[in-house]
Amino acid sequence: MQKLFQDFSFEEAKCFCCSVYHKDPSTGETILCDRKCVKACVMEWFTDVQGFDNFVRQDLYGLLIRQHGQKGLPYLWFVFAALPWSWCAIDFMASRFRVGDHTAFAFDTLFWCFTMGPCHIGFSTVLANATQSKLCTTVRDMTLSVFVTFVVIFSACLVLAITAVIRAVLHWWHAAILNLILSFVATALVFCHPISKCMGKCSG
Repeated sequence: MQKLFQDFSFEEAKCFCCSVYHKDPSTGETILCDRKCVKACVMEWFTDVQGFDNFVRQDLYGLLIRQHGQKGLPYLWFVFAALPWSWCAIDFMASRFRVGDHTAFAFDTLFWCFTMGPCHIGFSTVLANATQSKLCTTVRDMTLSVFVTFVVIFSACLVLAITAVIRAVLHWWHAAILNLILSFVATALVFCHPISKCMGKCSG
């Protein structure tokens, strides 16, 4: 998609009315030229066509990325999408809150709902984008799909296992801090790292 924005040219954009020589294919009547109408608006807003081309190539893509994120969705949407993933930790969070340990409750909430949950959904999205190209045979295509599914499930199980081990070995306070730090690092890698961005653009 980024390449489409960078190579955009108003003059090279196709228009239906021009392709049929401004004649209605069914009736033969003359139709208005949409290109002229759009160009008049462009001239009014951007002074000239080149200014509009520069805006699309340089500014519009950046605005789109800031509004929708590198993965195609804002981070907050990943938080909502990860809510079911976070439900597995509700018992941990509820037990902390019930005994009045509000600090541990806050750490668990940050860990599951705002870092590790969205991180895993974001990782799944990056992986899906990087492997979405259809392969030459159905068998290879299905094998790749199964492999990606396995990686996603395995990564979720691995996170749960590592979290459980850390909780079992360390004091809850140290475990909470370590889990939170690791989850912040993982989230930053998934949503901000250049490799992740490049993988996410493979579909464009």
